[in-house]
Amino acid sequence: LVVTGVGQGLSDTELRLLDSFSRQLGGAMELRKMQRDLADAEARRQATRREMLESGIELLNLCPLCSRCYSHKDVTCPDDGIPLEAPQVLPLLVAHRYQLNTLLGEGGMGLVFKARDMRLKRDVALKVIKAELFDNEDIRQRFEKEAQAVARVDHPGVVAVYDYGDLQDGSLYLVMELLTGCELGEMLDQWGPGTPHQVGRLLRQRAAGRAAAHKAGLG
Repeated sequence: LVVTGVGQGLSDTELRLLDSFSRQLGGAMELRKMQRDLADAEARRQATRREMLESGIELLNLCPLCSRCYSHKDVTCPDDGIPLEAPQVLPLLVAHRYQLNTLLGEGGMGLVFKARDMRLKRDVALKVIKAELFDNEDIRQRFEKEAQAVARVDHPGVVAVYDYGDLQDGSLYLVMELLTGCELGEMLDQWGPGTPHQVGRLLRQRAAGRAAAHKAGLG
């Protein structure tokens, strides 16, 4: 921000006014950039959707109540009777192999689904990681190397990675072992703190898993 025509400098009041104006101008410009980025992202999303539909790909619709996965041709959930939603432009059948069945969780990095490996006839966990987290080729290559390193880990305390790849919108996916059970926080809420023996056993298992990961080259 350049101010011209100032002879003997600015007074304290004028400096405060200029500072306030520059902050508001910066906020307005940042908001305008954000709006442009959102508009561009939506345009890319719609273009990807059109391309996938023109290619005959069946897209994902999701029930917001039961989290079950359906085709984009379905409008309402047959069990709950509520309108389906499309949280992201995703194929219902990922990589022509993994049939999405149920949304298991959602976080800042993306979505995790229970899916069916149609080739090997087994249930798997499929994690879709947002495209914006991989904004350059170096990050994508690092992700691939880490996925390959995790796949080399052979230990019961480390989830097995079966496959990975990218999707039409630039997102990446990981296909992993589908685990059953509960989180540690849920276990503590339900049964309370463990005995010293139980805690020690859990820590030994965790340490063994970390050692296997380090051996495979994971930091």
